Amino acid sequence: MPFAPACLATYAPRALRRGIVRRVTTAALAVALGGCLVTSTQEFAEPAPTPPYLSAGDASPPLGRLVVVRDPRRPITFSTVVQSEDGGREIEAHLVADDVAAVPPNILAVAFAPAGRLNQRGRQLSVTWNPLAPSPTLGTRLERGCHPITLLASHGFNYGSNRPVSADDQGFIVWWMLVGDRSDPTFVDTVLATGGCPTEAR
Repeated sequence: MPFAPACLATYAPRALRRGIVRRVTTAALAVALGGCLVTSTQEFAEPAPTPPYLSAGDASPPLGRLVVVRDPRRPITFSTVVQSEDGGREIEAHLVADDVAAVPPNILAVAFAPAGRLNQRGRQLSVTWNPLAPSPTLGTRLERGCHPITLLASHGFNYGSNRPVSADDQGFIVWWMLVGDRSDPTFVDTVLATGGCPTEAR
């Protein structure tokens, strides 16, 4: 069977056109298939971005255990493992006390994590809070007593409301924290003894 002229003219090497090459596997295969063998590079679409998923099981301090702040001079780090397809955008994390829907919310601290991929394992997201530092949104320190503490993560926040730009692009976990009072050393023990602070988190 003769070679297809169009195939030879377009894809065969110069040596074949001169009759020098005696064994041309790709050309023979092209003829056997009844056409030209053309190689191409397949393009794959980029994965669609996902909201950040915060792992409750990897949270530190552990969820379900009351976080007790006796000495406000010691910063506390809240962290967990995050999984998400970020599309090249970094993750922004807000540590919020009390009602996250308040305007403005009581943001304790803010941190960022580099963009990553969904198949990356063990990516850490952490925010460190200094109890002596005033809230960047309220300008005051967190008062003594029991507070829900939310780690809220998204790829973009609206800085008017300090809420995620998209309700579909967020992940969060919640701790309960008891903040003591240095002027009243018995305060924390009294609250703990009476069970006056919940520990349930979600």
